[in-house]
Amino acid sequence: IFLINLPIGVLGVILVLRYIPDYSGTPGQPLDVPGLLLSGVALGGLVFGFEVLGHGLLPRQWALLLIGGGLLSAWLYVLHARRTAYPLIDFSLLKIPTFAVSFWGGNLMRIGSASQPFLLVLLFQLCFGLNPLQAGLLSVAGGVGALLMKMLAVRIVSRFGFRRTLIGNAVLTGATILACSLFEVSTPYWIVILVLFGSGIIRSLQFSTLGALTYADVPPEQSSRASSLSAMTIQLTLSLSVGIAAGLLGLIMAVRGHATVEQSDIAWIMAGAGLLCALSGLVYRRLSPQAGSAIYAKRAEGIG
Repeated sequence: IFLINLPIGVLGVILVLRYIPDYSGTPGQPLDVPGLLLSGVALGGLVFGFEVLGHGLLPRQWALLLIGGGLLSAWLYVLHARRTAYPLIDFSLLKIPTFAVSFWGGNLMRIGSASQPFLLVLLFQLCFGLNPLQAGLLSVAGGVGALLMKMLAVRIVSRFGFRRTLIGNAVLTGATILACSLFEVSTPYWIVILVLFGSGIIRSLQFSTLGALTYADVPPEQSSRASSLSAMTIQLTLSLSVGIAAGLLGLIMAVRGHATVEQSDIAWIMAGAGLLCALSGLVYRRLSPQAGSAIYAKRAEGIG
């Protein structure tokens, strides 16, 4: 599976070299070595801790120890960043309205949606009795939908604007995740595939739109710091989503007295995740109707 990443990575490097502007850094800014160490320990501890907690790869006390160490390092980094002129991860970027809305809304969306592949695998294999190949073939419908939407996102956002697209799509994302919670062993495969295909389309549009809006108003000289902050939180929320879902699933099973996971246990987690995604739409209401309009207006002209 790892080898699949190699040609994709090479293609990514080529595309970056060809299309991404080479923003030069600000001369004379020293590397924030203490910030590098603290943020590295924080991110590593939290991401690894949530991953092993979610997948049960280590005893729970070790996972909690990793998360606790990550939280302590994160707190120490915040204290350090307040006293440093050039922090490695610059939280002052959250003063930029479009970046802040994309940051908080996107993280809330990822916490709600990133656990779906994990939960769907449990549902298809442990509850419906499908083998890994069958479960994978069903799940691939979401990837096909996501790929299709990449070619349509510019036109949609150009037509409706960032604000309306993100608000409406947040509700639709929540609705599709809620629809997944209604899957039963008797549900026809064509319905499962159709729902997952639609869910892939909607989530792809949401994250493509967020990806463009995040850097819409970030000055070129701050692009590197904005990228660092965004990438760090994306990795953290992806792992956090799986960890929360796994923890809640274990709690629900304990309360309901289930020795093995059942469809209704997973359905409760999916319903809560769908509600969380829909609630992220409230964050996007803070955007002005014209937010980021220049970005897709120029791209739409190029397409036309």
